[in-house]
Amino acid sequence: MSTPVTSVNDEWLSPTRQRRQQQPEAITITPITSVYIPSNPFEALLDSDTEAEAEEEEIVFVPEEDPEVVTAGEPRNEDDSSTSTASTANSIAATIDSFINSEEEMTTTLMSIDTMLEPADMKPFQGEYNLADTRLFRTRLGNVLANCVHNEHLAGHSHLIDTIEQYGARISNGGLTQVPILTPKQKLPLLTATSGEWKRYDILRKQYTTEEHWNAESLRVIERKFPAAILEKKNNFNVLPLGFTARNGIDYIESKVDDVVSRQEAYNALLVAVAAMKYVSSPSGPIKFFSAMALIKRRFDILDVVDHPWKSIIVNCQTAVRQCGMDKSKSREIDTKWEMANLNKPVDTVWLRFTEFYIKELEFISKDGVGGAPDAAQTALLARLDDFESRHDGNMEIINDNQQQLGAAFSALSKPTNDSVPSFINTDASTVVTQANQSALKDLLSDFRKEIALMVAGGGVTGTGGGGGVIKAKTKHKEWRQWDKWCWTHGAHLTHNSANCEQKWRKDGHNEAATQSNPMNGNSKRDHLFMQWCSPVDNSAHATKGGA
Repeated sequence: MSTPVTSVNDEWLSPTRQRRQQQPEAITITPITSVYIPSNPFEALLDSDTEAEAEEEEIVFVPEEDPEVVTAGEPRNEDDSSTSTASTANSIAATIDSFINSEEEMTTTLMSIDTMLEPADMKPFQGEYNLADTRLFRTRLGNVLANCVHNEHLAGHSHLIDTIEQYGARISNGGLTQVPILTPKQKLPLLTATSGEWKRYDILRKQYTTEEHWNAESLRVIERKFPAAILEKKNNFNVLPLGFTARNGIDYIESKVDDVVSRQEAYNALLVAVAAMKYVSSPSGPIKFFSAMALIKRRFDILDVVDHPWKSIIVNCQTAVRQCGMDKSKSREIDTKWEMANLNKPVDTVWLRFTEFYIKELEFISKDGVGGAPDAAQTALLARLDDFESRHDGNMEIINDNQQQLGAAFSALSKPTNDSVPSFINTDASTVVTQANQSALKDLLSDFRKEIALMVAGGGVTGTGGGGGVIKAKTKHKEWRQWDKWCWTHGAHLTHNSANCEQKWRKDGHNEAATQSNPMNGNSKRDHLFMQWCSPVDNSAHATKGGA
């Protein structure tokens, strides 16, 4: 065997270099044929602890089952390489497009704010509004937004609508100087952006989209609640300008009634309303009454004309309780016990202690009865009769209005031909109303007397002072009454005014501060009855008591 010729330079080559020169070596090359990208391209980023780990998880290379074997020095197929690269680029582009379009999909999953609003807040405000009306509506809307979760704020999305004071109270920060600013619109990162930049973009994009949704929903509710107040802000296309937020809307509406004159007028009307408040003895009466008085105190605080302390509200409450019909000695006893219980107690908790004390005492009266007065069972029946008659009065108003319209229509149709109104149709409105009134009242009183009789016979009602179980049923409306009260919903009325109108009989937009002299777009159809006297015989109106 001959020895191969070796040059001087070859002696300095390593053994591995010498073997490569003697024989070509087969090299295995695994081409990139597919790229796996998850349905959410940032799922891996959200699970990563570090940016380096995120980059490792970002793309997974999947080799073929039968890798291609290429001999060193042999050219690769350039078409296969370019096809694989183009496929990868198309996949990434499609993923980015899908990611951008996901913003619209996320928006469609957010609910409507109407599903969380009270029915009264979903209807337009009727009549004139004041600063207290707008501020209370703002609070209720903020309460709803506070339940809409935000990534960064504990008070949800209430910062979209709250004043600084309101938002500070929500988060227990009395020294707050600014509400959180809105998240700005995010720009799409470059393709060369790091995984951390993409992650931050994804979080802020969702936050911006969610805030925009609740802002648009709130603005829609404000525009629906105060349709006339915000018309001035609309442009030539009859829409609100771009960038006009819910805060801008409610601030503008409040600014229209936030002046000295408007506040004073609202304050004066509120004084009249609180003086006319009446307490009705019933199992749920104390809670309802004190809740209404607390709301009036809140209105006084918002208007901020003069200081109206809880002590004044308490005096109004005690006066209404004394005038509810209970025994005077019992009401004085309750007042005296309260004065003793309130001695040397802090002023800032006086309302809470007052309501707890009086609710307890009044509930005892409602359940056990008071000496010289009907017991709880009879009181409940009397309350039912009052409810029936209130409903009856409302029905009579509707009948009266309808009959007047029918009478006018019949008069217009009357002709000396065969087309005249049939003779069996009575076009005399006053006769129809009177007959219906008498019939309805007779039925109500009849049912009431039957129930009283059954209770007396069964021992369900005890007499006064240990008598023989016989009571005198309260006879209703045997005397002349006067239409000296006025209600926003019902107009001139015999039994109630705007402030103490039963909630279930109120029309949408009912204003408790409305009076006959300041109706605030209330019901003025019955103003001709105001201060007239009602006959106990047929409920007809007379200028003087007794009909003289």
